[in-house]
Amino acid sequence: MRIIKVKAVTNRKLCEKSLELVVDKLVKKSLFVNINENFSQKKQFDCEVLLDSILLREKDLSIQNYFKLLEKISNVCNNKGVKLFVHNFYELLDGKEYKKIHLPYSRFIEFAYNGFYDFKGNLLFDEIGVSVHSELEVLNVEDILKKSEVLKDVNFKRGYVTVGNIFETSCKPNKKGVGIEFLQNIISKVTFLDVFAIGGITMRNISSFENVQGLKGVCMMSDLMKI
Repeated sequence: MRIIKVKAVTNRKLCEKSLELVVDKLVKKSLFVNINENFSQKKQFDCEVLLDSILLREKDLSIQNYFKLLEKISNVCNNKGVKLFVHNFYELLDGKEYKKIHLPYSRFIEFAYNGFYDFKGNLLFDEIGVSVHSELEVLNVEDILKKSEVLKDVNFKRGYVTVGNIFETSCKPNKKGVGIEFLQNIISKVTFLDVFAIGGITMRNISSFENVQGLKGVCMMSDLMKI
């Protein structure tokens, strides 16, 4: 039985209770197929679904409110040793304890131009994720990282990309999903980046990825925010 890792992407507007309580429930579980009775009753799973990390997205929040929420969610994740990725606000994290960042492609280009190190020569982030939507973007991310010194840094742990949207999703209602074949093609092109699938992925279709070779995991929002 294959293990599929899940990066939980937050959206507090989907939560019946507070996001803090939802994340607390997520990090206490390791096997998501049993986290909600509706999922396990409706489908026989051929894979185990395990938590990889939390991505605190919340794009609509002001910087001030985002960091208030970040502090709360960080406390929950740290208590269980679960990795937490900050979304977008890389320029405000210099000198702070948050060392994992996820960036839209355009923001990654901006970040890379400014450099991966602070003025003291310290590595800003030990894990960097980038949202990509084309083969060209994936190859550019790899090329930028290769040309930097970051891959030689013993403190750098991982670079990854999220590829999508794989299926149609309510987040992008008029955009057709790129599909599994596109995802597999992207995976075949990368040399060192981890690849996560994103977009329209639910507990009901996650088994579609069971035979995707080289896939690090998937990103999921709606089902996990409603547990």
